Amino acid sequence: MFSLIKKSIKKLHYKIPYKFRFIYDIFYSIYKKILNVSSAIYPIVIVIKENNNEETNDIVFAYVGGRLSEKQFWGEKIFPNGFQEHFLGKHFFWNVKSCLKNANFGCSFILSGSMFLTKLFSSPYFSFKIPHFMEMNLDLPPATEEFSKKLKAAFKDLQRRIRKHSLTCEITRDPEKFEWFYHDMYVPYIKNRHSKTALIEEYDCAKDIFSRSDLFLIIKDNIPIAGHLLEYKKNSAIFHLLGIKDGDSKYLKYGISGVLDYFSILKLQKKGYKKTNKGGTRPFFNNGLTRYKLSFGAYVVKHSKVMNDCVSMILLDNINKTREFLKNNAFVFFNERNQISRALFIDPDQFNTIEELKDYLKYNNCDGIVQSYIFLFYENKKISSWLDSLAEQPFTIKLF
Repeated sequence: MFSLIKKSIKKLHYKIPYKFRFIYDIFYSIYKKILNVSSAIYPIVIVIKENNNEETNDIVFAYVGGRLSEKQFWGEKIFPNGFQEHFLGKHFFWNVKSCLKNANFGCSFILSGSMFLTKLFSSPYFSFKIPHFMEMNLDLPPATEEFSKKLKAAFKDLQRRIRKHSLTCEITRDPEKFEWFYHDMYVPYIKNRHSKTALIEEYDCAKDIFSRSDLFLIIKDNIPIAGHLLEYKKNSAIFHLLGIKDGDSKYLKYGISGVLDYFSILKLQKKGYKKTNKGGTRPFFNNGLTRYKLSFGAYVVKHSKVMNDCVSMILLDNINKTREFLKNNAFVFFNERNQISRALFIDPDQFNTIEELKDYLKYNNCDGIVQSYIFLFYENKKISSWLDSLAEQPFTIKLF
């Protein structure tokens, strides 16, 4: 029933003139709140573990409520070699704790989309409110000024790629080319790239975005091989819908995404834009798309609708099982004051010099982050003194 309501609201949304679209935002917000409360009170409980896992030291976690696409993402993130799911049914949120205890899987943590469950568990345990995606912006200098150091270095590499592979760019608003782009580039690429976690923008929505956008197509040997939409807004512009011809990953070797950004940024600079929205990316610093956007000098947007959708990670008693994963996967989260923060999990034995610690902190950081939380696996005076000497921004240090 909820999916039918959502589709009806979306159809109405695209019939309304753009300046009156706030009507959709109101109804969609109400729909999401009803859906969220429903799934929070009576959530689905799924236990996820590695394929053919017989070892008691491996991670096992429970996914409770929330988007099923996020379950898939986290499963693949933690178990890149595959995972199995154990469906425990729907339970009243108050009974989830006993349900997991009776199932006896020995879960290391819970990922929860249930606000009630988070409050129920969070008191004695570490918990983190992690956005599904973090939104990133990129500041653009006026055409008369030089690019930032990071952007200049990125552009130098992209210019080399463009010359080496003889790439050109076509900018168009031709509806027929959009049709071809959507069906033969965008949809196949998203399906091939993300498989089960693919979130494909509906055709009506993509067409609506196109009505306010330029379509950028990268041409090689007179054939369009990739493209994306650049939507123009009053104070900013947004990159949308990356697509590659037939979804074929062989074209990625040309640095397609960066080349599209290069031509788009030049266009925006000529039009006098001071910033551009680089879109959403996963909140892990080692994520490929996140690293790519950081290489341009992008920063996290502090107030963003994209970051309103979150999952709570609630660490349970079997904390030792998750340490290795967390040590290698620093992430962005919201602290108790709803400030954008970073969580860094440190085994003091992993650093031999202060320079190694500096490199680690630099890698797992970006502009826009307000607070830094260091979770030490055990107390260590050497690491603590190094952190004190590096306090460019305040660190909150906790034993983990």
